[in-house]
Order: sequence, then structure tokens, then C-alpha cells
Amino acid sequence: MITKDNLKQVLENLGFKNKNENYVKTINNYTLLIDYKNQSINYPKEIKIHDKTTSNFSHPENFVVFECVHRLLEKGYKAEYLELEPKWNLGRDKKGGKADILVKDNENNPYLIIECKTTDSKNSEFIKEWNRMQEDGGQLFSYFQQEKGVKYLCLYTSDFSDKLEYKNYIIQAYDNEEYLKEKELQNSYKKSNNNIELFKTWKESYELQYFKQGIFEENVNAYKILEITPTFDNLKELKEEGKYHEFAKILRKHNISGKENAFDKLVNIFLCKIYDETFNKNNLKFGYFGVMADTYANMQDRLMWLYKEAMKEFLGEKITFVSNEDIEKDFKQLKIKTLKEVMQNYIKELKFYSNNDFAFLEVHNKELFLKNALVLKEIVELFANYKLTQNSTNQFLGNLFELFLQKGMKQDEGQF
Repeated sequence: MITKDNLKQVLENLGFKNKNENYVKTINNYTLLIDYKNQSINYPKEIKIHDKTTSNFSHPENFVVFECVHRLLEKGYKAEYLELEPKWNLGRDKKGGKADILVKDNENNPYLIIECKTTDSKNSEFIKEWNRMQEDGGQLFSYFQQEKGVKYLCLYTSDFSDKLEYKNYIIQAYDNEEYLKEKELQNSYKKSNNNIELFKTWKESYELQYFKQGIFEENVNAYKILEITPTFDNLKELKEEGKYHEFAKILRKHNISGKENAFDKLVNIFLCKIYDETFNKNNLKFGYFGVMADTYANMQDRLMWLYKEAMKEFLGEKITFVSNEDIEKDFKQLKIKTLKEVMQNYIKELKFYSNNDFAFLEVHNKELFLKNALVLKEIVELFANYKLTQNSTNQFLGNLFELFLQKGMKQDEGQF
């Protein structure tokens, strides 16, 4: 936890200069000043401060707010579009509620609400509030109902021991219309009228999805939250020998008894991933990018494209496949929107609602497509964050295939 006792160490760690017990730092012409004599936190004059309760040393949470503002300024957010302690009336009793930080975009529209909490090993207000959020939406969803135009919500904490570390949970606060349509879901942020309905949408439609990265990382620009391009360098080494058992667990969970077919589909998935890691290192396509940014159809569309390219590259075989981009290109000059939508639906049915190279289950309608897509998503997520194309992975893959043989997969070793 950041406290008065270690604050000077934190400030020195952040590059503040001590001038007669005034710690000063200028970031992009914005000046932050900590006045130890008066125990005050002085923010840049450009920041709109609705209440001074966080501008002093009275509570450790104030230091978390200060550190977060410092991080926002360093990232490139403009002080003119930052507000501290904005206040709204919450609920029927009109009780006031104050968010810690409101970030607006360059057009002065609400963009991001941040709630800051303290944390330490004994008593983490951050963990307590995160648990509350997953139960009823917590404070952030109460603020969300007042600022329906906001794009993102963030629960934030920072801690200092030998070095400064932060942690956050980020929630996308606008709808993925394509996903809602695909799953025929009725609850949406757009239709929600209060914090209870907003939380219900997050829980039931978006499955409590959150992100741990997407605001302050080096590869994320200001005002480009969650726009992280997956790259090969960010993948982890594949070392866990438990992947076979996790795969088998997924098969059992979804009552998939055809192990030989499942193995064939897994090989197809590996083929896609190996091609992706080899030829798309700076913009990986393999993976499911979550309910806020992806759909099962789009995930499978990417896999089918990767499979087509992999079969051509590695095995010299041509696979027939029509991507959404192909359709868009062919119809771009015709300007017949209705016809295009009809054709896309026909092709979607042909591509996705029938058996294919990623069918762990029999697929011949939309309902079965969604069931199979859930299996496919879980298996893709099992391997998406790991490298398959490094030498250290070869032994793992060999052991994995050997396990398949031992467990009764009727394949010969040459196929592996």
C-alpha cells in the first residue's frame, strides 16, 4: 500500500524532484506537486476538480488516485479532459456518489470512469470492491447509469514495496451488436435503464467479461483502450504437461465421445496456429477475442482462412473457402446492401451450419453450430496464448501425441 511513510520513495521512483519538501514533476507541460509541509496534493490547474477530498494525505486511497492520474498523464491523456470526484445522484434516495476519475475524449464526451482502491496483503479494498462488482456491479455500475455514454469502466489499484506496481480490471461499456444478434440475446447496455439492468447485461449477455490489460501498457496508445494487437512476442512458452488432460476435460464436459474425430480437428487447429505464428507474427489471427469484440462466426472464419493457407503452404493442397472479406470485395461496387446481406446469410449457413474442418460435433443448423463453437472456443483458448513453433515446444507436442496413442486414439504415429 502507498502511505505517508513510503510516499517519498514512491515519488523518487516516479522521477519527482525535491525542492524544500515540495516534490515536483512536469509531464507534457502539466505540473504535479506534492506539498509535504501542508500535506496537500496539487494537480495541474487544467484538471477539473469537483471536490478537494482526494487532494490531501488524509487517506491512502488518495495516493492511489494521484498515482493513477500521474500514469494517465504519462500515457498521453490530456489534463483538460480529466475530472476528479465528479458527483452524481445515485438511486431513488438521490444519495450522492463520486467517482474518483472521469476521463473525457477530445470531443469532451465521457470515455472512461476509474474507481481507485487501496491494496495490501492483509486488507485489500481493491479485492473487496471487485468481488462486489461481480455480485451487483458495485460503485462503477452506479456511475455507469449516470454516464451511459461512457465507453469503459476501470477498477484500479497500485502498490509499492521495492517497486511500484499497478493492477486493474477493465470492462467495455458498449454493446457488441453482432455478438448479441448471433446469440439472440435481449439484454443490452443500450436498452438498460439503471445500474441493476446494466449489471444484468454484463453478467448474462457478456458473461462478466473483463480485461487485465488495455489502458496503461506500452503497446496501447491514449484514447485507444483495449486496442492491443496480439503478437508472437507476447506468447508464452508452452511447458505445462496438463494440456492433454484439459483437452480431455473439455471433451467430457460437452459429451464428445468421438475421440478420433476430435484428434483430427485438434491437428487442424494446430495447423492453423503454426501457420499463424509463422506468417502473422505481428498481428496474430488465432484466438477468440472475447464477447465484447468477437463472435463465434468471426472466430471460425479466421480459423478457416488460416487452415486454407496452412494446407496450401505446408501440404500443397487447395481448400475451397470464401471469407467475409471476399464477399465484401465482390459486392463493394454493386451498392446493393440488401442483396449482400441475403448472400452473406446463405454463405454463412453453408460455411458454418454444416460439418467442417472444425466440427467436434455434428453440425447441420444454427443451434448445433453454437454448441460446437463453444467447444471450439474453449480448445482455441487452451492454446492461443502459447507458442507452438519454438524448439522447446517439440518435446511437449511429442508427449501430447504419445498420450493420445496411449488413451486409445486409433491413429498411426506417422500422422503426428
